[in-house]
Amino acid sequence: ENLAHTNTAELLISVVCLAVLVPVKEVNTRCRRRLRTPIPVEILMVIIATCVTYASSLNSSYNVEIVGHIPAGFPKPQLPAFHTFPAIAGDT
Repeated sequence: ENLAHTNTAELLISVVCLAVLVPVKEVNTRCRRRLRTPIPVEILMVIIATCVTYASSLNSSYNVEIVGHIPAGFPKPQLPAFHTFPAIAGDT
């Protein structure tokens, strides 16, 4: 139903990331004894994909969404909205 709304550039980035993630995870599993620490491929892929997207201006050319400003720290604690409890309890 929503396949027609797929952003081709975002789909291509996702496929390339998966094509890197899966083999490197397999290498991590097979070389567990030889590697002191596993290769942190997940965080590396996030950093690399974000940098490539930003550097190549894919956000303006192909409407690829890039994470904007992320506020520092945690939000102030607050009580949850009580009107959502029936919907949440119904899901369990």
